[in-house]
Amino acid sequence: MAFFAWSALPPTTPSAAVAAALPAAALNRLAIADPQDAHLDALYSVSHVFELFAAAAFFARTLATAWQPAGSFAAFAFVALPVQQLLPTYFLLTAWGGHPFAGVPELVGAGWPFAMLQAGGVAQVGLYLAAGAARLALGAEEKD
Repeated sequence: MAFFAWSALPPTTPSAAVAAALPAAALNRLAIADPQDAHLDALYSVSHVFELFAAAAFFARTLATAWQPAGSFAAFAFVALPVQQLLPTYFLLTAWGGHPFAGVPELVGAGWPFAMLQAGGVAQVGLYLAAGAARLALGAEEKD
């Protein structure tokens, strides 16, 4: 499991994540804010991209430490995080009045923001559920 060790990651990994997230968000943004505040739409998109990266990191960390005993708060996190992420995902899938994974052309600032935000939200929920399943399947027994 040394592959999943945090110390094995190069120190440039966070910078690479930011470098990947910023253009992805700028090229796939909504058009909700006023035109002079278009950067706010890009910031909304980048926050969702960062949340996707956080879900992937949580999943990787779960795989790296699944055999170690964890406390009750960790168990709570494995339940709370998918539920917490399900709320914005539900909003992104239903709030625009169309079908899920269908964009609203009037609200597209650039690229495919609806596809990116909705697929990213579903992927986040899936990653949190997979982390919980991995913890349950691979986890060490608690010692009394």
